[in-house]
Amino acid sequence: MTSLRDFGWWIQSTDDELYGPVTKQTLLRFLTEGAISPNTQVRHCSETEFTPIADLGMLTDLGTPAKLRSGDTFSTSWPKKTKDRLALAVSDVECTYHRKPAILSCIRCQGAYCNKCQLKKGKKTYLMCKKCQASLYNRRSLAYFLDGFALNLLPVIGAAFPAIILLGPEQGSAVVNLVSFLGLGLFLVRDPLFGGAGPGKRLFGLKVVSHQDGTTPVTYAQGFVRCLAHLIPIFNLVDASSPYSDPLQRRYGDHWAKTRVIETDGQLAKVQWKTEQRLEKKGIELTDVSSMTPAEFARTD
Repeated sequence: MTSLRDFGWWIQSTDDELYGPVTKQTLLRFLTEGAISPNTQVRHCSETEFTPIADLGMLTDLGTPAKLRSGDTFSTSWPKKTKDRLALAVSDVECTYHRKPAILSCIRCQGAYCNKCQLKKGKKTYLMCKKCQASLYNRRSLAYFLDGFALNLLPVIGAAFPAIILLGPEQGSAVVNLVSFLGLGLFLVRDPLFGGAGPGKRLFGLKVVSHQDGTTPVTYAQGFVRCLAHLIPIFNLVDASSPYSDPLQRRYGDHWAKTRVIETDGQLAKVQWKTEQRLEKKGIELTDVSSMTPAEFARTD
């Protein structure tokens, strides 16, 4: 049995730089060497808040507490080479998806993953593996296009031919424009209209909730505000691509409306069941898996 908390730790040094990931054993070694101190802030990859090492109960694992210091010199202790940094992160458990040592764990699939599965975007640290981050983004994008086709494009196509044939080109075009306008309005409020998830999101096991509590379905006002970014030329392309590189899967519209797009409990259970099957085939049993629910993820800042 392997605890996911034996690896996947990030260190916030006094120089305000973020270092990691490292294993728990590496953390303890840095403590005894004086590179970091008991008041150094650390965070496990399945969590969002940094906590002093002294508050995590790790000091009881040390055999030489007299060597501990009050500050840290981590900026000079961190290896320069990528290979040396990776050596500080590798665990004794195999990646859920590859035959490589795991260095982090994912809050979504609850699997352990290697550096090949790690999403690297600048200095950001992600709560999910690259596979899960991409899966959420791709399904969200497909839901957007499906809703656009079903609620906007399809009604226009369906109304165009009968209207033009029966009413003539001039009056028929007016009817088509009216249908297009109504379809756009329906598209902008599709999520609150259908109880927090438009047809596309509902099909892919997604829903839009308020960031405040993570459970309240998106309101009409929030639904309208979050869709305004779709109407701004050029910026709408930036907005559409932003969730993939954001650790919390937010686009600008979500920031404006204070909303989050999360998975349903049923969809998440399917993902985690598949991970359990993968781990069982590899003969791996993990403990201390992340217990973060979709609602808790939605409330995260």
